[in-house]
Amino acid sequence: MKNIATTSESLAAGKALLAVLLVLLLPGAVCAVITGPCSGCHAMHFSQDGTILAEWGSGGPYGALLTDDCAGCHTGVNDGSAPYVNSTTAPIYNSSGSIGNIPAGGSFYWVNQAQGDARGHNVDILSTADATLSVPPGFEAGRDAADGSRVAGGNWPPGQQVSCSGLYGCHGTHSVADITAALGGGHHGSLSNDTVTNPGTVPYVGFRMLLGIAGKEDPDWEYTFSASDHNQYKGVDDPGGGSDSTTISTLCARCHGLFHSPINEMGTSSPWLRHPNDFDLGNSGGEYANYNGGSGYNNLIPLGSTNITTVLSSPTVTSAAGEAIITCLSCHRAHGSPYLDSLRWDYAAAYVPGLTDGFGGCAVCHSSKN
Repeated sequence: MKNIATTSESLAAGKALLAVLLVLLLPGAVCAVITGPCSGCHAMHFSQDGTILAEWGSGGPYGALLTDDCAGCHTGVNDGSAPYVNSTTAPIYNSSGSIGNIPAGGSFYWVNQAQGDARGHNVDILSTADATLSVPPGFEAGRDAADGSRVAGGNWPPGQQVSCSGLYGCHGTHSVADITAALGGGHHGSLSNDTVTNPGTVPYVGFRMLLGIAGKEDPDWEYTFSASDHNQYKGVDDPGGGSDSTTISTLCARCHGLFHSPINEMGTSSPWLRHPNDFDLGNSGGEYANYNGGSGYNNLIPLGSTNITTVLSSPTVTSAAGEAIITCLSCHRAHGSPYLDSLRWDYAAAYVPGLTDGFGGCAVCHSSKN
């Protein structure tokens, strides 16, 4: 009996369409939504005619009748057609300011290619466990996360790796352990536009399927970019932390809370105990008022904003207007980078050609110290 839902022809055609449909969506739809034949992602059976289907990923079968997992669907060489967050060949990463062919969050390539655990997150379905850290750096047992959940019940099991989604991950529902179930419906939901101002309680109602996080999504996740073509990250002027759980930095704080909050860990003004986060550059003026040499938004050192309905090409840094806010992503890539600590630039380099003199990306904000 022929299984019409999983023939090689239908699966091949579906997967060929999948890469295009990931980003070439209906006008106004967010990038997480996938359209096209069901067979592009799902199969009714694991085998046909006594043979395991070639279209299945190497670790199948997978939950939700999927033909592959997150790693299988998001591994590839970026060409603007799909958000490949992992690559088997070195992505183009030009520290002079060009993003090259990695998505906005960076790539897991460098940590997966044994170039050092510090160059990205050691995601369980992609990487081996970190050889040095048994729990996330900055993790504090028992601390409530900004979204009201407790990461791993407040007790991260030593050696447990971070996952793409769910209880130990970033995307999807944080109270669900299974990474597939945690993303349930995430690629099927639809929003009226690419701006998430009021994150809901289901995975797709969140910036980049980050539950509870607000932001404005760049349709091609910054494969192309300019001062007016980029993600607009949500930030608030709140150096003490905790007043707004929808900022991109509160997501990072679920695991790395001790780095930037609360007040007794970071302080509220200079001299800072740790680098300020969710802090408006306009509070201090002076050196910060000349962010990026006065040339507007710099994609390599992005800023957050309180209002994320508009892409800001010239954020106001002369007053605390909520348009020039430091976030975790101002300095780090979420997935990984070729530099230590997943930084956006080489922190140890004395000079970054084309970006700034002095001390790398730091000088983009700390302009008077250059």
